[in-house]
Amino acid sequence: MIDFDIPQEEQKRPVFLLVLCILTFINTGFSFLTGIFQLISGPISSEKLLDAKVEFAQQASQLKEVGMESFVGLIEKIEKITEASNKHHYLLYLTSIIIVLLGAYGAFLMLKGKKLGFHIYIIYCLLAAFQLYLFVSAQYIPTFLTITGLLFSILWIFLYSRNLKWMK
Repeated sequence: MIDFDIPQEEQKRPVFLLVLCILTFINTGFSFLTGIFQLISGPISSEKLLDAKVEFAQQASQLKEVGMESFVGLIEKIEKITEASNKHHYLLYLTSIIIVLLGAYGAFLMLKGKKLGFHIYIIYCLLAAFQLYLFVSAQYIPTFLTITGLLFSILWIFLYSRNLKWMK
């Protein structure tokens, strides 16, 4: 029997996917380097932490003076985040580095045409958006911070999903 199968050209990688992956690699690369630098630097000293608390108290006082009491709670939450982040410094930044590497790996797999990369990228987005909750009590994390992280994650997941038909 004669084989009439005509070899089909493999579809080229979408340019939009390439752009998204490059942007992801830039972001994750910068985040990775920042995480490494923070790990090496170590937590801030108790003196610097005290200085930061004094600065937060001054900012809160200034906000009260100008009638912006609603922002005082935000300053207090940022102070609590700073304290908790410093307390769990090494674990926080080690976790950050692992999460960032997961995101870069997901983008790499998508660049190679594998749908598994998209699923890994979704996990990365969720972990990145909620990572702070592992180290800081939820009552101290401003809602807008979580919502902003989730909105950016949803946007990037949506943008990557436009290329799913190319991936296998």
